Amino acid sequence: MWRDTMKPLRLFIIDAWALVPALIFLLYWSFTTLIIAVIGIVFFGVIGWFGVNIVATMRILRRWFVGPLRPAVPRDRKRRFV
Repeated sequence: MWRDTMKPLRLFIIDAWALVPALIFLLYWSFTTLIIAVIGIVFFGVIGWFGVNIVATMRILRRWFVGPLRPAVPRDRKRRFV
């Protein structure tokens, strides 16, 4: 019973996070929100197809935008040989 608790929630083959834009479209019907919902579902579907979840994708994007610089970590506390 407990072995399936860490599996991602899916509706058929679509990850549940991909349905958040569809929920926004259902709350406010317009052509613009339909386009945003379709793009969001496709985006989340593609990253799910690659096997990456939303949290990991946000970390990858943050790393891509910010780079290796970590200004919040003091110089003497940085791991040098990792």
